[in-house]
Amino acid sequence: MKNLLMVLCFFFGMAPFYAQAETVVRTGQNIAIEAEQTVDGNYYVSVGPFSDTVMSGTIKGDMYALGGVVTVNGTIANDLTIVGGSTQIHGSVAGDVRVVAGEVTIADHVGGDLFVMGGVLNVLSTAKIDGDIIFYGGTATIAGTVNGSIVGTSEKIRIDARVHKNVDIKTAQLITLGDTAVVDGYVTYASGNPIERGQNTIVKGELHKVDTFSAKAVDESRFKPTSLIPAFIVLFTTLTVYLLFRKKLETLVLRTHSTTLKVSLLGFCALLFGPLLAVVMMLTGLGLLIGGMTLLLLLCIYILGYVLAGVIFGSYLAKSFTNHPKVTLYWVLIGTLTLQVLLFIPILGVVTLMCFVIMAIGSLLFGIYSLAT
Repeated sequence: MKNLLMVLCFFFGMAPFYAQAETVVRTGQNIAIEAEQTVDGNYYVSVGPFSDTVMSGTIKGDMYALGGVVTVNGTIANDLTIVGGSTQIHGSVAGDVRVVAGEVTIADHVGGDLFVMGGVLNVLSTAKIDGDIIFYGGTATIAGTVNGSIVGTSEKIRIDARVHKNVDIKTAQLITLGDTAVVDGYVTYASGNPIERGQNTIVKGELHKVDTFSAKAVDESRFKPTSLIPAFIVLFTTLTVYLLFRKKLETLVLRTHSTTLKVSLLGFCALLFGPLLAVVMMLTGLGLLIGGMTLLLLLCIYILGYVLAGVIFGSYLAKSFTNHPKVTLYWVLIGTLTLQVLLFIPILGVVTLMCFVIMAIGSLLFGIYSLAT
């Protein structure tokens, strides 16, 4: 019986087939969905930061991808969410597209909004965006039709497309409207430089430069692509931990919600007094090894607490909307991204992050104590 199962597994693994599944989760290196394959539900895929994943089939639900290079050549019936180094979308997406990546290329139809946070965005002339384009990052070139508006913050942006609504860009350097650009609404921009317009550019509404958000008011360094790298690292690490230890994270989140005050106090004490206690033990001589191990353990817990803060924050967001704390890829992504965006707000962002880091640290320590006893 065992040999028969092995033969069947080998056959179905090596032979081409038309696959259907309610929900598919894949992790590993260089994972692909072939053109003849269909996923009836959601598709979750995670590969390493130096690996790639290609989806050329049909996804009848949502797709969530994490990897170094993510390529979508197939069709997605709902939403697409990607975190990666480079993203290529050459297939149709019926819903929203949300991407956090260094370089993003859109070449086909997007039925909802396109949200991109990254270094470079290229919307090719073959693309059509039914909703809005929201871009936060470095350089954007938009040549495909946009049925909604273009909004966000960019160092440089060039528009060579028909925009059926408005353009509202806060750019630190330059905005260019090419000869083929047609904007049915208004154009508002904030820059230290005047806008560049082609001879055949059409703007049907008002064109307004907001001087109050020029070089003095816009902190250029805050929006440079390099400033997004730490956020990408945290997001990549958090999603990887989620995909590998989802059940453990569900236990951690439930513990945090059921004993919020207890884990918060424990986390605060560990953050404030833990290093001091370890140093005192190291100075006693006899406790040198124990103190060093304690300090190393605390450092690991602090880092893990920082990584898991977005998971806990996302569960509280889920509870506020659905009345139940949830640990799903969607809420982990939303929680982690929101925390990273909040860091751009002075004081409030740091305080919010520290509160959830403390809760994560406390919950981790409480779990370690429960296992030890």
